[in-house]
Amino acid sequence: MIKGRRKDEISGGQLQRVAIARALIPNPKLLVADEPVSMLDATLRANILNIFKELKDRRGISLLYITHDLNTAYYIGDYIYIMFRGTIVEHGHIEKVLSEPLHPYARTLIDALPSYEKRERYIKESIELKETELKEFLLKGCKYYYRCPYATKKCFTEKPPYIETSPNHYVMCWNYIDSS
Repeated sequence: MIKGRRKDEISGGQLQRVAIARALIPNPKLLVADEPVSMLDATLRANILNIFKELKDRRGISLLYITHDLNTAYYIGDYIYIMFRGTIVEHGHIEKVLSEPLHPYARTLIDALPSYEKRERYIKESIELKETELKEFLLKGCKYYYRCPYATKKCFTEKPPYIETSPNHYVMCWNYIDSS
């Protein structure tokens, strides 16, 4: 029971469920969930994800699920948008994008899915990359230019448009635009 308890007397999972219940009061057609399970343990994470899945599948509520966790996005989602530095670089049906990523950043995300060794390497690399971040935000071309193994001069100077590579699968990358 939650009634009469202070916020500091309620667990993280209970707080999340209360937040979801409050959001459902006006009977919305869309819920926006920004990192809703990021600070929860595995059991609570699964419970919250199942609540979202039930709301989506049984009640027909659309869910805008914002996360850095591709595993939970895959479990919840039908469609995915992958962003880098505030720019959508690829989007499409989640199965297609995660199984056949086209943009180099999307490929990097998939390759970086957790293993202990990868996590340790990421921590070291992230310290080195802080200087690159400002350059990426200010870049007129592709924001992934400094990290991309396929980058060309055009990538530095011009932002690529989106191209549909297959039905409902879009990528923002000159490599796919120039070859089409």
